[in-house]
Amino acid sequence: MKKLLVILAAVCFAFGFAGTAHATLVTFDFNAPALLANSNAAAIGTYMSTLYGSTVTVIGAESSPTNEGDLLGPDGHIENATVGGQGVIHGFRIQFADPISSVEFDWAREQDLTFHAEADGVEFFLNNTPSNNQNVSGHLSTYTFASPVYELYFHDNWTGETEIDNLIVNKIDPVATPEPASLVLLGMGALGLFGIKRRKA
Repeated sequence: MKKLLVILAAVCFAFGFAGTAHATLVTFDFNAPALLANSNAAAIGTYMSTLYGSTVTVIGAESSPTNEGDLLGPDGHIENATVGGQGVIHGFRIQFADPISSVEFDWAREQDLTFHAEADGVEFFLNNTPSNNQNVSGHLSTYTFASPVYELYFHDNWTGETEIDNLIVNKIDPVATPEPASLVLLGMGALGLFGIKRRKA
């Protein structure tokens, strides 16, 4: 019986402490009712945090309502904060309390500007295709980072509009911690093992 208890405790120990990080895909389409009217960065952050399950901080962005025909078309999206249609902030940042391992998104840039995307200060995507004074948009398929990323930064080489939509990130969930029941069984197993050794002695 004691041997069985020891084995059971060992199994619970393995499951309790062998917690590995899990990843969850999270999609932000920016079409939530709360973002139908132009919203500031704080409102976008609240929307994203609710979907993400932990804090997401947005800096320098505003939402574009679904009825506004912008670079990405008549669909809700986010862009660098503007005044009177003219970009006044070079770009915008999205910061995650829990890091991400990959990203995918639709993007758009204004006319002959360059679209840049950075992860924790390192550029991982840009587009500067000549456009003959036409706006340019596209889609970045899943890009997997070499290490966990806490901040995405989208910007251009001027103060024109930089837009993203349908942002999909792979959230790295916190490592699971051992449950109290597992610790109790571990202790019982240790006591049982100690008892067996004493009996043999």
